[in-house]
Amino acid sequence: SGNLPVRNFRDGLFPEVTKISAQAMKDTIRIKMEACFGCPVRCKKVVQFEEPYPVDPAYGAPEYETLASLGSNCGIDNLKAICKGNELCEAYSLDTISTGSVIAFAMECFEKGLLSIKDTNGIDLRFGNDEAMLKIIELIAKREGIGDLLAEGTARAAQRIGGGAEDLAMHVKGLELGMHDPRLKPGLGLGFMVHPHGADHGDNLHDTLFVAGRQLENAKSL
Repeated sequence: SGNLPVRNFRDGLFPEVTKISAQAMKDTIRIKMEACFGCPVRCKKVVQFEEPYPVDPAYGAPEYETLASLGSNCGIDNLKAICKGNELCEAYSLDTISTGSVIAFAMECFEKGLLSIKDTNGIDLRFGNDEAMLKIIELIAKREGIGDLLAEGTARAAQRIGGGAEDLAMHVKGLELGMHDPRLKPGLGLGFMVHPHGADHGDNLHDTLFVAGRQLENAKSL
């Protein structure tokens, strides 16, 4: 089991990961790197393609968290679909981590029979269905159909669905997890538990910072 979340954190293996990696993006659809004004790092990746749907390079390209949340966590290995999902989330001002997480949650609910095809407005919401992922993003943004429920976030959606859906809801204190598996990073998991915001990966130390070395030595005085 690795750090990459797979199918709503249910699995720990995603052999198709090379199809959605940064290297795959560089080799296929990335056209250049850009930077914010005055920044020497130039970390913004830019992708562009027209088929099977156009993607505007102005929205940049997905970073790791988005590749995982809209990709492996939804069982999706279609890099272009992930980029399109990233564009839609950016255009609608949706957080890609929370959006991908609530879609992955809905996919597992669908596969376990907690959501029916009628509940999903006729959408076959199985893991790996990239077209369904893109459609659900639109519905969430417009709060239409099943999107009205999922727009509430994973925790509230699980409460409304019931029937054991709470056991499938990957969140801490109502906040969806960043795309790092606490089973591999228990220190990060502990941080999620005690943080006021819950699963905030930006404010918690990753376990690599706890290994022997300068960081650990500095922490001893605390």
